[in-house]
Formats: sequence, structure tokens, C-alpha cells
Amino acid sequence: MSVFRRGLRGLGLATVLVFSSLAAECESGGGGGGKDADTDTDTDADADGDTDVDTDTDTDTDTDPELLDFGDDCDTPFATDPLMGECVTNTISCGETVFGTNEGGSTLFSADGQFEQCSGSARDPDLDGPERVYKLNVPSGINSISVRLESCEDSWLFWYRETSECPSENELVTCGYPVRGDFRVQYDGLLAGPSGVVWFVVEGYQNDGGNFAMHIECFE
Repeated sequence: MSVFRRGLRGLGLATVLVFSSLAAECESGGGGGGKDADTDTDTDADADGDTDVDTDTDTDTDTDPELLDFGDDCDTPFATDPLMGECVTNTISCGETVFGTNEGGSTLFSADGQFEQCSGSARDPDLDGPERVYKLNVPSGINSISVRLESCEDSWLFWYRETSECPSENELVTCGYPVRGDFRVQYDGLLAGPSGVVWFVVEGYQNDGGNFAMHIECFE
């Protein structure tokens, strides 16, 4: 009623009397002779009848997933295959994630030995710790490879591609290493190379080794 009154303040007395008369007539049923005979029910002329269900089954995936649970995976050494020959731990495939430990690995590669030309600022005894070496036979048609290494202890990942065999003790190899990440998480991409083989060396950096996980992906 207060809103109605505020709306009438600007009107003249005659207008107010007319409104009052009409209101009284409506309240007494005047003008219509009684009750409202309109039995129509209001319907939503624009009812939303869309019953479609969302059929999108896509799931969000982490494009950079963690390989290790650093809270739980670093307490007990992972079971790791024994060495195959002079330095190789195992052969891996594209799309594979390998879990292992540097502990008990080979000690062939060192900063002033095989990796003398590509170990950057590393010096003995930086790379005197044990390493694990994995051989990737590159499938035909593969031109590039991505690698990601996560390690519980500081590690340095190297790779070399110029030979299909482990190098001898005095043989220098041309190698590379990731420029992204740090000693615990490192990743990068590399070209497959002409030999058809890529060797990945997970080297313990100033320590006796620890658990790690390495993932390899290949691309045409």
C-alpha cells in the first residue's frame, strides 16, 4: 500500500478520488457482477524443453605429469635389473617409463673420461658416483625424442648417439644433456641421430645414487 501511495503523490485530488472509487468497486465485485470467471492458467510460452545431456567424455590430463611421489618413492630402493655387460642396465622402448636406482650401477662414465667433452662444468668427483645406462633402439621413421628424468638424489642425465655399443674406458663420446630443470627434475628434446641408437645415462651427481624415474616419448 505504501508504494501505491507514493505513486499517487503527484496526482490531483480528483484523480485520487477516481482511483479510490475504482478500488472500492473492485473490492465489492462491481463492474463484473462477481468473481473472476477467467479459468485460464498461465503457461510458460517459452518453456525450456532442452533435455540434452552433456556427452563430452573428455578428461583433463596433466601434460606434465609427475613420475615420482617424492614423499613415498624415495625411502626404499626400487628393484632394478642387473647390468647387462659392461654398462647397460636395460633396453627401453618409446613410450616407456623406467623406474630404477643408481645404487649398484656402473662407473664407466666420468667427467674426465667418456664425458670429458660435454660434461659442462662438472669435474671429478662430480660424476664418480654410480650410473644406470639404458639403450633405446630408435624405430624407423622416428626423428625426435623427448626425455624426462625425476630423481630422489641429485642426478645428471646424459645421452649419446654415435655408437651402438658401450664406449671403452678411454673412448670419448659426444653427448648432450638437458638444459631444462635441475638435478632432481630435468627434461628436454633431442634428435634421434644417424646411428639408430640413443643411450641414456642416469649419473649420480656427487652421491652414491638413489631412486629415479625416466620417461621416453618418440615422434616422427
